[in-house]
Amino acid sequence: MNLDEIMTATLRLATLDRKLRGADPITTFTTTRSLEANGLFPVPLPGGRHFVTLQDSERKLVVHEWAANTLEEGRPLVSPSEHPIYFWRAVPVSSTAINVVVVSLEELDECDFHGRQLLLSHISIYRCDANRGTFAQIDYFSVNPQICALFFDTTHLAILWDDPDDGQFAYIRMYAKGLHTSIMRLKDPQCPRGGSITMISQRYFIVVNAGGTFHRMFTLPDVYPVACTHVADASVYRPSIWRTIQGGDCLRTPRVTSIQLENHPSSDRPPPQFIIWTGRFRYISTLSPPDGADVAYDVDGQHMWPDVPYSKGRDEVSILGRFSGVHYLPDRLVRLFSLPVTHAQSRGLMRLDAAPSSHHIQVTKLVCSGLLDNEFIHHLSYDEESGCLFITYEDKTTPDRRIVLAYL
Repeated sequence: MNLDEIMTATLRLATLDRKLRGADPITTFTTTRSLEANGLFPVPLPGGRHFVTLQDSERKLVVHEWAANTLEEGRPLVSPSEHPIYFWRAVPVSSTAINVVVVSLEELDECDFHGRQLLLSHISIYRCDANRGTFAQIDYFSVNPQICALFFDTTHLAILWDDPDDGQFAYIRMYAKGLHTSIMRLKDPQCPRGGSITMISQRYFIVVNAGGTFHRMFTLPDVYPVACTHVADASVYRPSIWRTIQGGDCLRTPRVTSIQLENHPSSDRPPPQFIIWTGRFRYISTLSPPDGADVAYDVDGQHMWPDVPYSKGRDEVSILGRFSGVHYLPDRLVRLFSLPVTHAQSRGLMRLDAAPSSHHIQVTKLVCSGLLDNEFIHHLSYDEESGCLFITYEDKTTPDRRIVLAYL
């Protein structure tokens, strides 16, 4: 970054922090423009200067400028996919470059012994510069099943899938180093289906059940140099080193955040803390003194929105950044909240009323401006560095949608 960009980013984070802590008495978001969506959903690239939509029957990622007046003004982020895209993620690697993973699905002209059609997932990783419009493929591989969950950072790519006959499987690739693990069969007495997979340190990962009652921790197995592009090796059994069951259905949309309280946490022991985030609850898991070879965590569950009535509808959506998050319900409720401040995750931004290890959460209610009486929030994306909100409003009686660009 140049000096002007550093100053702008610092001021934006400081302003957003005041809103998070409630120090700003008037906290809302301001709408800048509204665009016809035509079924598209906006996802911000890091920094908030660009956003991406998936177009052309979900095979083409298109980059749009924040100041765009129409969605026809975009340009491709990467090469169009041969097959429909069903997962993609972007992570920043510098002030201008990002890494992007794109997962597409091919339906093969073959069936298994149950008569089910065979599927092949193509996974490509690109290094992109959204400002210059350049990209280069840095890794590619394929796996036979359709994956159900994906984790992606600047070093790791982790995927999760289910086999109707054999249970749940995971595969982790250190694409930045050209290394990978064997396919891991995560068999367990109560093996869940679906869910999320998250690397919480260099040696440990967490799998959370989509149903919300079960999460497990695993150690990373030995890694090997990548030798081929198709991952089809024999799987190895991988037991969990810790698991817990939480009652109720409160983990419907889990997110896992690693809380590193040490500057250089040891890779030889499990993380001292991690948090399971959901729309309505969060669970703070703190490592207990180990009893022999067993790993145990004390789990403290906390209500995020005790004043919001429970609904079985689509109302459990939270978007997390590094130090803040946004929660929204389909009606007019939008809430901004701060994550616990840690040495590793806070980017040096220390709140005036929070210690580095504080679990305090300040929640700010936001007024959903620009929402018409016949509309509801169908989708929301959030870039915390810029404070930009990318919202899709949908009409209750017609299929009409529009993308609303706003900022905090």
